[in-house]
Amino acid sequence: MKQPKKNEKSFHNSFAAIDDMIFAKNPVPMAISEPESGKFIEVNAAFLKKLHYKMPDIVGKTASDLGMFAQGEKQKKVADALQKKGYIRNIELKIRTNTGAILNSIFSEEIIESQNKKFLLTVIIDISKHRQREKKIKKNLAQQMILAKISAKLNRYKNFKKTMNEILKKIAVHVKASRTYIFENSPDKKTASNTFEWCAENIKPRIDNLQNISFDENFFFLKKLHKQGMFLSRDISKLPTDIKKVLESRGIKSILVLPLTVNNKFFGFIGFEKISKERKWHASEIIILRTIAASISGIYEKKQNTKEIKSKTEQINREKNKVETIIQSIGDGVFVVDRKLRILLINPIASRLSGYSEKEALNKNYSKILRFVHESDPQIASSDFITQAIATGESQSMPGDTLLISKKGEKIPVADSAVPLKNDRDKIIGCVVVFRDATREREINRMKSEFVSLASHQLKTPMTGIKWMSELILKENISDKQKDYMNDIHESVNKLVNLIDDLLNLSHIETGSQFNIVKKNTDLSEIIEEIIKDSQKHAQAKKIDIKYKKNPAKLMLSIDRDKIKQALGNVFNNSIKYSLDSGRISVDIREKDKEAVVRIKDNGIGIPRAQQKRIFEKFFRANNAAQSDYGTGLGLSITKSIIEAHDGHIRFESKEGGGATFYVGLPLKNI
Repeated sequence: MKQPKKNEKSFHNSFAAIDDMIFAKNPVPMAISEPESGKFIEVNAAFLKKLHYKMPDIVGKTASDLGMFAQGEKQKKVADALQKKGYIRNIELKIRTNTGAILNSIFSEEIIESQNKKFLLTVIIDISKHRQREKKIKKNLAQQMILAKISAKLNRYKNFKKTMNEILKKIAVHVKASRTYIFENSPDKKTASNTFEWCAENIKPRIDNLQNISFDENFFFLKKLHKQGMFLSRDISKLPTDIKKVLESRGIKSILVLPLTVNNKFFGFIGFEKISKERKWHASEIIILRTIAASISGIYEKKQNTKEIKSKTEQINREKNKVETIIQSIGDGVFVVDRKLRILLINPIASRLSGYSEKEALNKNYSKILRFVHESDPQIASSDFITQAIATGESQSMPGDTLLISKKGEKIPVADSAVPLKNDRDKIIGCVVVFRDATREREINRMKSEFVSLASHQLKTPMTGIKWMSELILKENISDKQKDYMNDIHESVNKLVNLIDDLLNLSHIETGSQFNIVKKNTDLSEIIEEIIKDSQKHAQAKKIDIKYKKNPAKLMLSIDRDKIKQALGNVFNNSIKYSLDSGRISVDIREKDKEAVVRIKDNGIGIPRAQQKRIFEKFFRANNAAQSDYGTGLGLSITKSIIEAHDGHIRFESKEGGGATFYVGLPLKNI
């Protein structure tokens, strides 16, 4: 130990002039060692704390002596690179602490010289938490992606059997199941059959042997499935002996089963099995699989209802040709009114949902029998769609929050449309109203919104941490190449944070939570000026010329300042985003018909005519927009919701390749 002490003294003499902040008090773990032997001369306090050592344990020993390198093959590469170049920088290594814990780290070493003496400086940056966050983010994003893909397939399927097989495969691969399957009940509900199955490689299919299986003898998990909403066993060795024997005979080590329902009745189940080893089912995975099971139930329900409707339509067509138009439009409940809004016909489904018999309903004003109201305010009638269908001669959809108040006072979510009824001379003589029970549909939408909100909240915290750390690192004295890497990370994180914010805003709008409009008297011109100022950097980068024609007088409106700024900012930033370099944007405000109208005009890529009707839909992006820049397709949907919540309106004029002009009107009342 004499030599290390001598070197240690030499080190102190050579580096006495160095400020404590550079080494001793630096929060980053650092060490000084002999270049030839690799023996440690001194380490700072951060090194001792992070790796759980005391100074006597370190001095005079090498990293190999202490078993610090968890990857032997990389240790040799590091040593060779150091010998060849005299330094190594930013290599990712796994470092073993004194407690045996493994740290993911960025490892750098460099030979430095002072007073004709050479020393080896080692710097270790712990990135373990970053890797954990990245892993969690990737998992959450993968779950959202698989849910989106499956929802898209279910909503657009043509071949039911092919689609279900593809979906089972996607789910199974995502959750790494060995076997995934669907069982459907028989009509008498005494047996069930395996109708769909996916098996991993080397797993023998069992679908042919699982037809018309008796419930009493084989499905031991049904009680838990009905009572708890699922059957789950991470390790079958903990199950009762009789159940364990059944599963062991099939090689099953872990199992998860979820129910499928149609019209709120048990219809079958979807199961996931892991063969050969135990499988831990995480809560987030179970939430995803529950949502997928609900979506699959919805498709079965739609398929069954479609089959029932088709059968009823054929029967009614044979019996009553005069109501052919009604039958062709049938969804679930159907009733017909004349121009005076008296009920001429009501079908059994409408009678059942409303609670009124055909005898009670006929010749009565429909509003006395079938009371449609808004879910947000049940005191306000939601029946304009019927009168509008008669007045305009065009089909009208029910508002999305429509409820039917039954005879017993039950509030039933309903959806569908009203279609004008015409005679042979094309004269409107009444209206056909078709509606269906949308309880499950809205529940699924609510579950989706809650999942998006939950996932977004879980994502935002780690993303904010990454963003903060990247900003912190950018302030450090790092190389140009490192700055480029960190700028790329920072830009990508910003995009993800913006996406998360959009998803949270959308969730708040859809669920009504945290979407309160707090109105205050506000100068609209000030908001426009702030938006333009905030966007200057982006506009200047593209050399875009912005012209703003300010209204001579203040335009004081009673609005929620932050939300209107967000809405108008979305439109203005889109103009910048989809304008070509050296483009032009003009903004002005004018008073018209008791409104303040904001006009934002650009000469950018424009909106294709065929896609203009969908521009305010959630997640929709026009083809040319999707090719030109990054975006979520949520901005204009959120903007429209905010403007309409202020009793305002938004419209646009556009031609592909010829730019777009957006008009936002806000009422001047209540100032």
